[in-house]
Amino acid sequence: MRPLLIFALIVIALPTLAQQEATLIHGCETLEGVTVSTGADRAGTLLVIARAAEYVTEGLGSIRIGGHSPADATGSTYCAIDLTIEPTDLTDRALVFDAGTTLPVETQTLYVRGFDPAGNCVLSWQSWSNPLAEQMRTFVLLPGEDSAGLRWEPTVAFGDDPSAVVKLRFFTGTRTPDADFNTYIDNIRVAAPPAGEEGQAAAHGRDGLARATALEGGHGIGHAGLPLMLALAQAVMGQVADEVPLASCDGIEGASVDLGGDWPDTVLEVNTDARYITEGAGSLHLAATSPADATGNSYLCLGITIPPTDFTGDTTLKFDAASSTPGQSEALYVRGLNAEGELVLSWTSWGALLNDQMRTFELHPGMSYAGMAWETDAIEGREPVGVVKLRIYTGTHNAGERFDIFVDNVRTGRSQLRSFNDVTEAKPLYPDTMLVEGGEPRAIIVAPAGDDWRALAAEVAAMIEAATGATLPIVGPEQAGDDVLAGTNAIVLGSIVNNRALLYPYSHQLTFADGVYPGAGGYEVRTVNDPWGTGRNLIAIGASDLEGARAGLEALRPHIADGATLVVPQVLAVQLTGDAEAAYANLFTAELDEQWAESQRAACEDHLVRAGTRGLFSRAEGQGLNYALTGREEYARMYVWMIKRTYESYLSSPDTYGGPWGMDSPAMSRWSGATALQRPRRTVPPASRRSRPWPARAGMAARACRRCWDSSTWARVRAWYRFGQEGWATK
Repeated sequence: MRPLLIFALIVIALPTLAQQEATLIHGCETLEGVTVSTGADRAGTLLVIARAAEYVTEGLGSIRIGGHSPADATGSTYCAIDLTIEPTDLTDRALVFDAGTTLPVETQTLYVRGFDPAGNCVLSWQSWSNPLAEQMRTFVLLPGEDSAGLRWEPTVAFGDDPSAVVKLRFFTGTRTPDADFNTYIDNIRVAAPPAGEEGQAAAHGRDGLARATALEGGHGIGHAGLPLMLALAQAVMGQVADEVPLASCDGIEGASVDLGGDWPDTVLEVNTDARYITEGAGSLHLAATSPADATGNSYLCLGITIPPTDFTGDTTLKFDAASSTPGQSEALYVRGLNAEGELVLSWTSWGALLNDQMRTFELHPGMSYAGMAWETDAIEGREPVGVVKLRIYTGTHNAGERFDIFVDNVRTGRSQLRSFNDVTEAKPLYPDTMLVEGGEPRAIIVAPAGDDWRALAAEVAAMIEAATGATLPIVGPEQAGDDVLAGTNAIVLGSIVNNRALLYPYSHQLTFADGVYPGAGGYEVRTVNDPWGTGRNLIAIGASDLEGARAGLEALRPHIADGATLVVPQVLAVQLTGDAEAAYANLFTAELDEQWAESQRAACEDHLVRAGTRGLFSRAEGQGLNYALTGREEYARMYVWMIKRTYESYLSSPDTYGGPWGMDSPAMSRWSGATALQRPRRTVPPASRRSRPWPARAGMAARACRRCWDSSTWARVRAWYRFGQEGWATK
């Protein structure tokens, strides 16, 4: 049905778009002529070219501008970029561009302004209604009119002659203190506005397109009209295929109190407080006081009627929720019912997931994720199709306490996350790391704070510039968040002690440099292959001190070849000293011959017979860790053998305590390189607010947690041990 709808919308739009010509005015693939006009003096502001495919709609890159609001901010915080363009006539023409964000809740605003050669503002639109989504969206802005959800500002655009626009300014911002926010912009162009009532409706979004009617007669589409047609079709397809509204929550119609409605002060209302609205003019608010004589849990349930919806394939349920009483609203349950009243969706949590700021929840049918546990037994094998009603619960353990929940913008989404049960093919490998392509930089250098470390980063940049003619940008850890690193290759200097950009790979045992490893004057230079699942790599020059990092630079130097394009092959070079050498050197030098392999296999067989309480997971974990540390293929092959042998043991239904897998069988699956399974894209958990002193040996707490059966535990490790300026933070 959706393909037919999309096709119909495109066909309807064709006559309107046939005569239109789209002209590219900025491809957003270079920072030439691009400057930070607001927020440049604020720590955390970063302007880069992003390469993540999901934020590139044309060419090879997009412009990313992002920042971090001060912790003590009492108003709005903005970042803005200026783009110099050739003089462009926007009289009776539309400004068209693609934009998105990785932080749709925190990134609350989008302003677009245009200036003439005299510096007069001749174009101005703005929105504080979270207009940006996680998927790139096409904006078609008509001078003098509200367009694409942005309001025209006649009091700002004083100039009345947009015939020679030479500069565009894009603002992004947030009203949330101590928050990251960002915007990606790509493919800026101009086009003739859609003609007539139908065309104007098309320019204003999906609803307008749905209302448009074909003009009489046939119209061909030339090459000039095709880009705008595809752009608008892409916007429609993005809304239909990626995010489909189910309930706007702007009114009470279709909402009900399904539990807790008999308490005397229970209230269901439309909230108009902007703090608890993420879309439209309102949100649903359900509040009550738990009975004073309650001896167990007390629950409220908000029922929301939705159009019949199938949650199959990669379709997810998304909504925004918060509570003004986060200390009391400890539970969050979400359930979906079909037309027969049967339960076909069910997640639950008593993890106090609701806080006093609206948060987007994305729930994956059949999966426990981000603190929400999937209830398999409650579903009883029913398919999640034809869902017509959602029930969203909150609850408290306490008697006589006020508690509530706000819900807004219920919708479906699309996700790349998959259950490991659905993995059917090997993950693509990315052994090589491109640093320069055709004389253009394709990577950044992330250096710890301090003049000495910045000087060393400058040496790295100079080495690459001498070989290629390209200069790699140097940024600090605060400018290289996970979303930035997911979109570009990077050279990262230092260790987990001084460079927070190494937190994710270190906590996942993809890098190992800390205060002890590799030791004073030692180094580990290693490629970290595709840690984000986006095809982008890190090259870590890991070191416990500056002298070791300098030695690591020399170890990397032979891999830097002259030429306009520089691709560094997989590299692993390690020099250990001190305690690290005493503890780990033998792993690098031991003779791993057939005699060694046979002794390992024999020990495993003996363990299966004699241990009685677990399989070979702990032994396999050790081999996987050895492989991660040394890169020696023999450890990887032994890991694979042990996992296969454990599965064979499982199939034989051994009489072991705890079942055929054994009791408390912990394992860290080292599939990166060893088994090369498809790793789903990761959602970064929020940082904690409670902190404790930095441990004496940085990172040992994270390593102590390395034993786990599935990778979701590692996602929790990152939440439990979040790097901060004052030290580790514990959730």
